[in-house]
Amino acid sequence: MMTRYTKAVFAILITLLMVYGLTPTEQTEAAGEWQLTFEDNFDGTTLDTNKWNYDTGNGFYDGDTFISGWGNEELEYYQEDNVRLEDGQLIIEGKEESVTDETGTYDYTSGKIHTKGKFSQTYGRFEAKMSLPAGQGYWPAFWMMPENDVYGTWAASGEIDIMENSGSHPNKIGGAIHYGAKWPNNTYTAKDYLFPAGQDITDMNVYAVEWEPGEIRWYVNDQLFQTLNNWSTTDEDLATKYAYPAPFDQDFYMILNLAIGGWYGGAPDDTTTFPGEMVVDYVRVYERAGENYPAPTEPEFEAEPLPEGEKAAIDGNYVYDPTYAEGFTNLKTNDDVSQHWTERDWNFLHLEDFGGDGSVSVDTIDGVPFAKVDIANPGNQTYSIQMIQNVTVGKGRWYKLSFDAKSTEDRDINIKIGGGADRGYVAYSPNANYALSDTVESHDVVFQMQQDSDTRARLEFNLGTNVQPVWIGNVALEEVEPVDVFNENDPKKPLPNGNHVYNGTFDLGKINRMTYWTFDVLSGHATGAVNEATRMFTASITDGGTKADDLQLHQTGLDLRANDEYALTFDAKATATRTISVAVMNDASDITYLENQSVELTETVDTKTVNFTMPDVSDNQGKLVFLLGGDDPAVTIDNVFLKRITNNSAALTVEEAFPLTNGTFNLGLDKWSIHNQGDHEPSSEASVSVVDGKFVANVMDNGTEPWHIMLMQNDLTLLGDHRYELMFDVSSTLERQIDVSIENASYHRYFSEIITVGPETETFSYQFDMTKTDTVGLKYLLGAIAGAANLDAHEVTIDNVRLEVVGEREKKFLLSNPDFDHGLTDWTEHVQGVYGDNSSDATFTVEDKMVKASVSDTGENPWDISFSQEGKTVEAGKTYLVQFDAYATTNRKIELVVDNGAPSYHRYLSEEIDLTNNFDTYSFEMTMEAADVVGLKFLMGAIGEVANSHDIFIDNVRFEEVGVREYLYGSDILAVTDQAVEAVGENDALTISFVDQEYMKTVTLTANQLEALKAKNATIIVKRKDVMVEIPSANLSGDTTIEVVPNEASDLTYTNEALSEIYTFSITANGEAMTAFEAAVKLSFLVDHADMNPANLAVYYFNPETKMWENVEGSYEDGYVSTDVTHFSTYAVFSETTFDTTGDNSTGDNTTGDNLSGDDTTGDNTTGNNSTGDDTTGDNPTEDNTTDEDKEVGAVLPDTATPLYNLLVLGLILLLVGSGVYVYSKRLI
Repeated sequence: MMTRYTKAVFAILITLLMVYGLTPTEQTEAAGEWQLTFEDNFDGTTLDTNKWNYDTGNGFYDGDTFISGWGNEELEYYQEDNVRLEDGQLIIEGKEESVTDETGTYDYTSGKIHTKGKFSQTYGRFEAKMSLPAGQGYWPAFWMMPENDVYGTWAASGEIDIMENSGSHPNKIGGAIHYGAKWPNNTYTAKDYLFPAGQDITDMNVYAVEWEPGEIRWYVNDQLFQTLNNWSTTDEDLATKYAYPAPFDQDFYMILNLAIGGWYGGAPDDTTTFPGEMVVDYVRVYERAGENYPAPTEPEFEAEPLPEGEKAAIDGNYVYDPTYAEGFTNLKTNDDVSQHWTERDWNFLHLEDFGGDGSVSVDTIDGVPFAKVDIANPGNQTYSIQMIQNVTVGKGRWYKLSFDAKSTEDRDINIKIGGGADRGYVAYSPNANYALSDTVESHDVVFQMQQDSDTRARLEFNLGTNVQPVWIGNVALEEVEPVDVFNENDPKKPLPNGNHVYNGTFDLGKINRMTYWTFDVLSGHATGAVNEATRMFTASITDGGTKADDLQLHQTGLDLRANDEYALTFDAKATATRTISVAVMNDASDITYLENQSVELTETVDTKTVNFTMPDVSDNQGKLVFLLGGDDPAVTIDNVFLKRITNNSAALTVEEAFPLTNGTFNLGLDKWSIHNQGDHEPSSEASVSVVDGKFVANVMDNGTEPWHIMLMQNDLTLLGDHRYELMFDVSSTLERQIDVSIENASYHRYFSEIITVGPETETFSYQFDMTKTDTVGLKYLLGAIAGAANLDAHEVTIDNVRLEVVGEREKKFLLSNPDFDHGLTDWTEHVQGVYGDNSSDATFTVEDKMVKASVSDTGENPWDISFSQEGKTVEAGKTYLVQFDAYATTNRKIELVVDNGAPSYHRYLSEEIDLTNNFDTYSFEMTMEAADVVGLKFLMGAIGEVANSHDIFIDNVRFEEVGVREYLYGSDILAVTDQAVEAVGENDALTISFVDQEYMKTVTLTANQLEALKAKNATIIVKRKDVMVEIPSANLSGDTTIEVVPNEASDLTYTNEALSEIYTFSITANGEAMTAFEAAVKLSFLVDHADMNPANLAVYYFNPETKMWENVEGSYEDGYVSTDVTHFSTYAVFSETTFDTTGDNSTGDNTTGDNLSGDDTTGDNTTGNNSTGDDTTGDNPTEDNTTDEDKEVGAVLPDTATPLYNLLVLGLILLLVGSGVYVYSKRLI
């Protein structure tokens, strides 16, 4: 029973609690620490829209692209009706109800409000008192975002989560910050608060943060549960991170919302009770009285002892099994990860959820084991394909990660060391991309571990988004001594935006923001510092000395190139009108590139520009100096930018000029990647293929998001300060929209366009400027654009994709209108007779897209009739191809000339060409010793004896830099044109000549072209410089590919004894290999050996089963050995004396009766020998008992497989005999 005294004490305690214990902030406010700056007690009946805004819908637009689920996979649709005021409280209600708008249909509704544009604040105490709904799928939050993205888009500019909760866990809430870089290279730090027994989120609780410069503290009901004072943020364009405490040193606004679904807690289920309410009693914000905040301090991390359970380094290396002797744990599904993950050695992840598919093996390069990752499907994220090993890293310690890597061509990979799922995959090392080439290169990065020690950190090699294979070797993670992460005096590679100056904005690096700059006082008295509020450098001068160079602000390590012009811009002012000077010199200050340039300053900030040109010398340790002495007014400088505005030292490489390849799909989908979300979850449905050299997407279901179906080419390097052209052809059997974008790994778009396409093929062409050098992907988003889901089944066709620097194509492909698609445009016709000098007479027209020169009188000189293009610039050291197709109605000569015109008419190429009435291809190369401006000329006047009144036809003219076409289109393939087929006469030949194009290996003809050739009884001739193939067109049908490929395979024998080049020949029809021909094909090999005996020469066939060469005979004429064959394989010319000519035919004969072991001495072996000798009766039960005449009908293959079948028969006989003996033996028993 309570006594009177006890009651009095209790009453006093209650009074004290009422005064001091209502809320934590009321205590601190009473103590004068905090002053109220914002308050809403939610009195009244409607939300105060002077303080709050509504968010509505299920997402937002990034440019033209709708980001559903607010980027978090949320399921709710926010609307104003779900936000109300009731009994002095704000209620945000989550409901299960269906809503539809232009972006889709949603099964839940809820509410979201924020103060953006109406209230924001830097630093202070932010608190709210509220109760939250419990239940699976609820995700309430009280959080803050930056008013202006000062440091870049999310999460580079930060996010502060004061409180968030997964409704399925009502006993805890979380507090977090997000920072580091733009998504997806961002990170976060978080911690949970667990409620005491008997309390949970459904109670009224006060959630708060106290945010000061360099420190943020989290409270629940005034219980401190997390303090953070370590973070950073950077941008890929910067030399280093922003100075601490960025990004949490700018105005943030508040947000209250009740999400449903999403990544934080998952979707609702059958246990979830609707509606659910987030009830807010008040929101208050305070600042320190007089803004008296403590100054921030640079985070420092002392090396801590490694915790128990570490993976101890072996010989100093924390990476185990660097030689891959233990192999790889293959992980394809989430179940694989949970059940089979190895913490000791290497894991290989190609998870179905992310669209990755590949394999890993061990390859040896120069005696060193490398992991080789082959990629079948690269997925749409870098982490779609991963090699991962757990390693130990300790807080405060410094580490060096090093590795060697290569690919088959240029591509990027992403690498980081970070936490696992329990740590939110936070990055410990820089999350960086590394450029690979086709040669092994070494890479390394040094970093300090600034998070809590992690004995099972993840070393990740992220290899997705590109199909090119990757080799990785010599991986090491070693602890090292602390290093200078800024490397302030080292040579500085220009930044991606072109700036040669680092930290020109005075807000990077160390907390004083002076990183990379030095302020020297050589005489007088002054201080130099960066104002924290303005982020501008100011030299406060009390005695400026007597000379300008008495006070100097300078930066060294600038990369300056010989003969190039530079523009220096900066903002500046002074406290009174005065003059400063700018100079550029070498690091030792004894060679000046820019003499002291005077710049007038006023009291107003103005942008100043100073240009200079480097002499004929390069310097990667150049120094920029601001000379501020000789006067006393203070000087302020900001936004220093030094940019090279000429590029006299180097031209663009082919790869730089043309980042995208295989835009014509000649090589199928090589270089391209496909993403179909339906392969990973129920959504889109599509199949893709290349048909007639065009990309075709057969879309059955276009899903619900634009990215559900994508055609992509990734890892394209675009250069800053260059203009690019994007061009492509596209059609769709159903009118629809396609989202075309060029974006980097952070999804920043440099180009974005939504186009409408239909059944008619359209060519789209755009130009755009790159503001910085970046690695990007070109993406065609074929899913649901602007919410247009459930489209009818349709096909989208894309072809002729070009992405290139504007103006570069004309430098590589010198001719305009080379195919005469635009008549005679850009071509010059010359007939000397027009001027009355002689009788030459000709007219030029275009027929069937071929130029036709109708010559009635050739005149007196070759140049009396000419056809040309002039004014083409060729570069020194470059090799150029000149090629054309031509024929004449009478046999005659023409001249092909490349010269530099008047006055010297120096000829770089001069060829006399014999034209016939066969439509042939002529090809030549020339290498330029010096740059020049030239013309390509066809001289058609008097050359030898020429009949008057004839026609010359020319088409497909090429004058281009060698190798560029092959790089762009993989054009070792020559597609025969319809015009070439039409020009072939009855019983004539279609000749395709690769004499001067050794990269050419393949000829393609369409089914229609072959039918036309067969109707003319034509022969197809493919010529290389040392071999010729003559194929009767009757052998071929369907879409056909003919390949003539030099063979240097290691399993070939007697290669040194071959008297010709060794070639492999093959034909495919409609995608299937042809194994035999009805009519013989003639092969002719060039031989050139002074000591050979032509009588001993023969063509030999390489038998891949026996690894031996077999004689198929041949005859010698005019330097060529020719023979007829009825199937294609590998052939070459040998002397018959090369091989042993004695002994029986133990390897099996062929249709000629000869093989490498000797001739068939009976002369009767037309069906092939076997191991028992000749079958003279025709009754050999192992062969067809048919006549020789029967066997010759229907394309018999050479009997090269006879030994195999003979052995099989012999084995069968032995088996039968053995079985008989066994049975007989059993009977005896």
